[in-house]
Amino acid sequence: MFLKKVGVWLVRTVIIILIVSYIFSSVTLDFRALAKGVFEDVYVYADEDAQEQTIDRLKKACSSLNRGSLITLNQICTNETIMEALWETCLNYETIKESGQTIENEKELVETCKALESGEIKKSCEENVLQELSPDMEEFVSVCDDYKEDKIEDREFFVGVVSSPLGNQDMELPKMDLLDKYHQVTRFLNDHKIIYFVVLMILVSLLYFIIADLREFFIQIGDISMSIGFIILLPYLIALLYDKFVGIDTTPILSGIFGGGFSLNVQVIVTSLMLMFLRIYSGYVLVLGIVFLAVGLGLKVYKVMSKVKEHEVKEEKSENHGP
Repeated sequence: MFLKKVGVWLVRTVIIILIVSYIFSSVTLDFRALAKGVFEDVYVYADEDAQEQTIDRLKKACSSLNRGSLITLNQICTNETIMEALWETCLNYETIKESGQTIENEKELVETCKALESGEIKKSCEENVLQELSPDMEEFVSVCDDYKEDKIEDREFFVGVVSSPLGNQDMELPKMDLLDKYHQVTRFLNDHKIIYFVVLMILVSLLYFIIADLREFFIQIGDISMSIGFIILLPYLIALLYDKFVGIDTTPILSGIFGGGFSLNVQVIVTSLMLMFLRIYSGYVLVLGIVFLAVGLGLKVYKVMSKVKEHEVKEEKSENHGP
């Protein structure tokens, strides 16, 4: 009897692991889309002051661009020759204009000169705004233009700017041992679906062989289904409850992205994990979790009803054989 219980438990556990692994392996994780989604959540869950300060910084960065030659703020800050040439162009602007020479992107040049003379560019350089952006700024410039023309709102502007370095390169997940092992499993399951289903059918057949009772077999299938539903839905539910009762506050993260002083602490780590977790869960996974849980509950009801019926039959037999 003990060996039977251990055998049932082992087979059930392997079946649950296989099915849950296959469900999550069938979800393609697009890191670029995930990063954009998390950036958007960072902005949305921050307070209004942090949002306004961030947008102001990005607007200044946009106004500091000379789009005619795509000179970036990063180049201006790090290249003394470009800075000197820009000063000389601004000082000679009126002379050049009076001579009748054509000034390419005159409006942008005037804005850049104003930013230079007012000290905004110097301040931006000192604050290291956008120093880490990719040298290819076409997407960044496009986002700035859309924002100036009121084609996008503040949230879209922020997401567009912080994700613009991702635009012209294929992003992959960071190299981590745990992620590598996970991807090895998911790749194997996706590349060998026939083997997976054969193994699953063998395990289900083995479970029935060990139990040797159809009613008990369905009860065990119900327990397996309910366990799968809980494994899928419980972490998502925990994240939702955390958001509702504790609250997700990304103000420290948003303030630290461009303002410096960003530091990791327990709150920042938990918040970042919650945001990534909520973004990873797709409707497909949630629906499957609900379906498995519903099937498990249905078979649980079947288990209770069958026990009640069995009890009634026993009572009826005892009455029929009574004195």
